[in-house]
Amino acid sequence: CDPERAGDPVFRNPERVHEARLVVERAQEEFEPPPAPSQSFSIDTFLGSRSTKMALSAAESVLAAPGTRYNPLVIVGPSGVGKTHLLHGIGRGLQQPDRGWIACTSAQVFMDELVTAIDNNRVPSWRARYRRASAFLLDNVDLIGGQERVQEEIFFLFNVLLESERQLVFTSSRRPREIRSLDDRLVSRLEGGLLATLRSEERRVGKECRA
Repeated sequence: CDPERAGDPVFRNPERVHEARLVVERAQEEFEPPPAPSQSFSIDTFLGSRSTKMALSAAESVLAAPGTRYNPLVIVGPSGVGKTHLLHGIGRGLQQPDRGWIACTSAQVFMDELVTAIDNNRVPSWRARYRRASAFLLDNVDLIGGQERVQEEIFFLFNVLLESERQLVFTSSRRPREIRSLDDRLVSRLEGGLLATLRSEERRVGKECRA
């Protein structure tokens, strides 16, 4: 599945069959898409209010020109105001036939995947899946506070995607500078884009939208 590996000498040596199988397995892992946006949410079903006007406007700008004006976009607000809905709605909007994978996942899933990759000695292939994505959207980035290894992976992933103008979107219950034990480098990256706040006092969402 990877033309770059087709000429690997391991495939021409019958005594290295086991090694060849490992190479194939790792190549397949790299080409397995990362978590995608949920089909349960969309921008069209996000019920707005005066306090969501800025966030919705930013989301529309991101969809119109991914990776340019608002990159990263950080959606901040307490639980129940629709952050997850808006994040996945943006992710769905970014899904186009001419684009590659859209990685859209939660911080907890990302952390669990990293632990599994470390345990199985497969971090490079796990890392490659995300670095191939045309956009990276992460829910609840505030959960990575104090998680040094996870922060390191996100920092370098952030740099790779930003340098190639691929869109980054995050949600958080608090502003990056208020996240306890968050690396200063990540604080700087996250606050280098647009922070859009969702407030609970004006927010009204349907049952399917609460997140």
